[in-house]
Amino acid sequence: MYQINPHFLLNTLNSVQWMAQLEHQESISRFLADFKSLLAYNLGKEEKSSTLRTEVEIAQKYINLQRQRYDFEATMEVEEGEYLETETIRMLLQPLIENALRYGLGDMGVVDIRIFQDERKDCAVITIQDHGSGLSREKLEQLNRPFCYKNNGDGDTAGIGLRYVRHCLEGFYKGESILTINSEIGRGTKVTIIIPVRIAKEHT
Repeated sequence: MYQINPHFLLNTLNSVQWMAQLEHQESISRFLADFKSLLAYNLGKEEKSSTLRTEVEIAQKYINLQRQRYDFEATMEVEEGEYLETETIRMLLQPLIENALRYGLGDMGVVDIRIFQDERKDCAVITIQDHGSGLSREKLEQLNRPFCYKNNGDGDTAGIGLRYVRHCLEGFYKGESILTINSEIGRGTKVTIIIPVRIAKEHT
């Protein structure tokens, strides 16, 4: 069932997209194309690594889909370069952007995303900044708690997406990555990720 149901869903979406194209509904067709890509990616094998470039592409599709639901502006400035082929974890950006959209839009309704290479330190830098109400010290402490796959019934699900990303980064980079959260009440929240550049063999 886990294999058949996604296959059926994707085939159905292909049919709907084809119908939209026949009716010259270009916006619907683009929406379905992004949704199919995102769905296929999210149904992929969890243990498989990704590249920073792929994560950027998936993040952009996710933002495009969310713009159909929420009224917001998202700037994504990505410095082009070979460093984007660096191997990284799957679901690196999407959970963090989702957090920013759900909790950090505020009155401005703006999320700023920047990705660039620090050649001097041979690392990639990612920042996701919102302009919401900011986080209390208690909330920041919750976000810094270790992620656990098993919920012990204590209801501790605060910032689960962010904590999951940190957990995966620590495992993938063996302590060589950094994830920090800077937040102030009334001034929004900024998440910064620094990862070493590791170019996949097929791109070297």
